[in-house]
Parts: sequence; C-alpha cells; structure tokens
Amino acid sequence: MAERIFYATHNVTLGGTSLQGVQSVSLTSSVGLDPVFQLGQCDPVDFIQNVPEVEVTITRAIQGGAAISLTLNNQSCELAEELLNEEQSIVIGSSEGGFTVDNALISGYSVNFTTDGVFTEEITYVGDTLTAGGSFSPSNDNIHLPYRPDWSGVSGATSARLTLAINREPTFVLGQYRPLKRFVQFPIEATLEIGYLLPAAGSTPSDPPVCATLPNGNQNFSIGACGSSWSVNNARLSNIGYSGGDVGGGNVEVTYTYTSYNNFSIG
Repeated sequence: MAERIFYATHNVTLGGTSLQGVQSVSLTSSVGLDPVFQLGQCDPVDFIQNVPEVEVTITRAIQGGAAISLTLNNQSCELAEELLNEEQSIVIGSSEGGFTVDNALISGYSVNFTTDGVFTEEITYVGDTLTAGGSFSPSNDNIHLPYRPDWSGVSGATSARLTLAINREPTFVLGQYRPLKRFVQFPIEATLEIGYLLPAAGSTPSDPPVCATLPNGNQNFSIGACGSSWSVNNARLSNIGYSGGDVGGGNVEVTYTYTSYNNFSIG
C-alpha cells in the first residue's frame, strides 16, 4: 500500500480519456448553508442547503493540441452554446482511490505561452455531483510538449496569454433541488495579453473625433503551436502595461491587452 499520493501515482481522465501533459489538478467542493432565524430566538430554527458546487481546475502542458475545440462568432452562438453545455465526467484517480465529478461544465479557459518552459493551458469545470472513487492507469509516454521554438503567429512577442471568461448562471424550478441548467452567460469575453521587450512601437489611442470611427480599430490575432491554433478576432486595445528595468538587471517589457467578445477560435 502506498504511503502517499504524488505526481507519478495519479492522473486525470476527462470524458473517459486520460489527459496527457497534466501538470496539476485541484478540486474544491462547497455547500452553502443559509441559516433561517425567527423573532424571539437567537439560534437558527432551520438551515436551507444550497446546491453543492464542485470546481475542478486542470493545468496541463499542451500535448496533441488544445483540450477543447471551440469556435464562436456572431454566426455560431447557438452552436457554441450547445458545445459549452456538453456535460463531462472527470475522474481524479490514484492507486488508492480518488474522486469523480459528474455533470461538469466548462467555466473557464486560458492558455499561456512563455519563453521559459512548455506552453500550458488551464481549464476550469464546475459541477454539482462529487463521489468518492477513481482509478489510476500508469503510462510510459514519450511525447513532445510544445515550447518556445514551436511558436508561430505574432512576431517578436516574448509572452502571450489568452483568457476566456465563461460565466454560468444556474436556473432553478420549483419541486427540483438541483439546477435545471447552468446556462452560459453571453457575451463571452476573450482577453489576449501580448508582451514585447522595449523598444516596441505602440501607444494609447488619442481622443476620437466626434461621429468618427475610433482610431483604435479592430485587430485580428492568430497564434499557433504544432498544428494547433488560437485566434481572437475583432479585438480592441484595452490596456498597456510597463514593467521591469529595475536595478536587478531585468529588461523592460510592455504588455498590450486586447479584448474581444464572442469572436475567438480554439483548435
């Protein structure tokens, strides 16, 4: 019997498929209790138990492409909602057991490209069912994990991070404890941060003239790595950050943040 569970003794399966390249996984489960009081009594007379919420966050080195495939634009909102509402079963298993989360829905996604280490993505799922039990199947994989030389797309960048905010709203009906559905809240915001070493061209847009098109026009970005691609279209510059250049010898980096809504592609 194992005395502990560490990185080589457990894994994660998503929809029945073992994920490769997983770096970490975390799970939190919360059950909110609303106390009910009455006049003339200090202690609660009852507790209303809210629906459990189980959140699973998986960080993985990108292997074999992104873990999800999704395209969203003005013509595909209904199709995207169907894909986002596909329920998954997640098993965090080990030789000593584990946990299973059923009815899990994606609630967040980000992908991170850096010059140091492998490219990683972080996927968050939310569900309302957590049961004990899981399994672990050891592997002996020899795979390639994309890193700095595998980057393609934006020229001269030193870092990039794409984040999708996929918020959900549970909807209830009388006579049923669990949510009828956790609907996706539109619009879905896509935020792309791209870092450059100075000197780098670019400035904040000037005040726009009245009744004219903003100088900060829409821009399209496409990033690739080993056959996979991440793109953001109709994005606008929303922030410029300046950091580094301290006495410790660090370079100055400027980060441009672009924001788009309902217009991105993964896969």
